[in-house]
Amino acid sequence: MAVTGFGLVTPLGLDAESTWSRLLKGASAIEGRLLDTNYRVAIAALEAEDLVGVDDRARVVSDRVTLLGVSAAAMAMESARLSVGSRDKDGNIDAECMSIMVGTSFGGIGSLIQEDRRTRDGKARVSPRLVTRAIPSALASHLAIQYRITGPVMTYLGDCAASAQALGEAMVAILAGRSDRALVGGADSLFVDPLMLSLVAAGALATLGPEESAEGAVCPFGHGRRGMALGEGAAFFVLEREALARARGAAIHAFLVGYGAGNDAYHVTAPEPGGFGAERVMRMALRSANAVPTDIGYVSAHATGTMLGDAAEAAALRRVFADCAAVPVSSIKGALGHSLGAAGAIEAALSVLALRAQTAPPNTGAERPSADAPPGLVLEPRKIQPVALVMSNSFGFGGHNVSLIFAPGDPASGAVNSDCNASTNQSLD
Repeated sequence: MAVTGFGLVTPLGLDAESTWSRLLKGASAIEGRLLDTNYRVAIAALEAEDLVGVDDRARVVSDRVTLLGVSAAAMAMESARLSVGSRDKDGNIDAECMSIMVGTSFGGIGSLIQEDRRTRDGKARVSPRLVTRAIPSALASHLAIQYRITGPVMTYLGDCAASAQALGEAMVAILAGRSDRALVGGADSLFVDPLMLSLVAAGALATLGPEESAEGAVCPFGHGRRGMALGEGAAFFVLEREALARARGAAIHAFLVGYGAGNDAYHVTAPEPGGFGAERVMRMALRSANAVPTDIGYVSAHATGTMLGDAAEAAALRRVFADCAAVPVSSIKGALGHSLGAAGAIEAALSVLALRAQTAPPNTGAERPSADAPPGLVLEPRKIQPVALVMSNSFGFGGHNVSLIFAPGDPASGAVNSDCNASTNQSLD
């Protein structure tokens, strides 16, 4: 399935190029935030609010999650050079033949918590817009109205794998002939006290001492890891049939060629310790792509920095790639934090950027790999084979597992500046 456009909003940058550039330089957006008088926690928040593609009315009537998604979707549509309307020589498309698929975890929970506080204090009546701001389908509905897309509009709530699942299901829908194209991705922003306190209680969110550096506390696959940093952000793609993309002269940045989905059926939060559910979806994605493990040049791991989750994924990777040289593996969550429902789409976008730059980004935060880390852990940017495929993993609460595989697009779509130090010029693995 052709990727003809994508957009990205992360704590490292409000677009794809700035995020990628800072990621390769080893930058981290993780910082400490005082949650209450008892806890200082690790988070990764956006540095600025000047989101592109968001009008004044949307800022008034929409939750932050919707605003992040609208911005990423606008960049995806612009980079795909796509508009919606009647078919003509300018590349407009039929609104009935395009779908929208969105992944999130809690939707506009920030608006819900804020409104609850206001009304409990007796300061205001309940806003008539609360339901349309807070409901998880708000972003998908907003995009349908904005672009006048009248095809299927779906919202996926598969926790940390939600937006990766949305991408996979969009590919399936297009292959099945239910749509010609899809605007697909995810968004999340979850900096609300009840949710963060729950993650602290569950041992998932990294807590910090009064003077402790937040950057060093979150280290996926790292020695002494003890939890994740909660992040926020959004990423969207335009997927379409290759023949249609070529007919309108669209640049093809990459191809989504593999998709695997399943469940651990083990526990509501903890992964199955052996990583067998993760292994199943990786092998399923390989079969879907008609590929073998040696075809994979880089794995964008889900690893968040928790003890159990990282260990289970590493065990699965060791089995899947047992007959290969150490495949390059890294997690970007030591730089961007974990944005839950948006994480899969964000990591998929960075996987596309890795293909275009032929470079695996570093596993920020893990200066000293743990004993159970995968053998190919990337500590500095590393070149990958030009013809190699990239696998992107997303594993969520409740055992939701998704693996995606991307193949290189057209050279004419343009390579990104790798913009990193001399270590990027290592010989190909």
